[in-house]
Amino acid sequence: MTPSVSVKTLGSALLAAVVLLAAAPLWVQVPFCAAESESGSGEEVLERITEAFSGIVSIESEFIQESHTAMLEEPLRSSGLFRYEAPDFVRWEVLSPERAGFSADGDRLKTWKGSSNEKEGAPPGAEAGIRHFMEQLLAWVRADFDWLGERFDISVLKDSPVELVLEPMSEAVAERLDRIRVTFSQDLSHLKAIEIRETGGDRMVITFLNVRVTRR
Repeated sequence: MTPSVSVKTLGSALLAAVVLLAAAPLWVQVPFCAAESESGSGEEVLERITEAFSGIVSIESEFIQESHTAMLEEPLRSSGLFRYEAPDFVRWEVLSPERAGFSADGDRLKTWKGSSNEKEGAPPGAEAGIRHFMEQLLAWVRADFDWLGERFDISVLKDSPVELVLEPMSEAVAERLDRIRVTFSQDLSHLKAIEIRETGGDRMVITFLNVRVTRR
């Protein structure tokens, strides 16, 4: 990976270890850590998140994305803007070090890079990665634990602030992905950070800043 951030990177680098999540759409019971926190069981924690995220109409935030790899002494760092509008509009735009991004509204996809205007569709080989990325974002902003539970074992690491750990069910995905760690804001109003750790030790951390949430 180079410091330049391409449209393909947007679609695949964030969830590079998770792009093969197309498991059969069968509902799977979500297991939790045996220990229970003072606030209650894992199921109760997820219910709190679902209730807190219900009624969200839009989300706007800045983000910082850092990629840590053994090949580089310093992490690769990019920053940009994220926007969500219910039910399924997502805009993810890297502004630094190089402008690039995508927006998706249902099946309609647009991409851009540098000073170019937004274009319908995606570059060859990039669309699948972008759509997987979009599915992950939508699952989190909707607190869609049925969708996530079909693909991951979910454990509650902490409940104040809430931290979840997701481990892939698919053996093929687990060959590359070790786990995903998700941290929520203290008041459960939004995501605070997502850490994606690969089996080889490389990891990516996305931190959301200045988050603005609109509710019904």
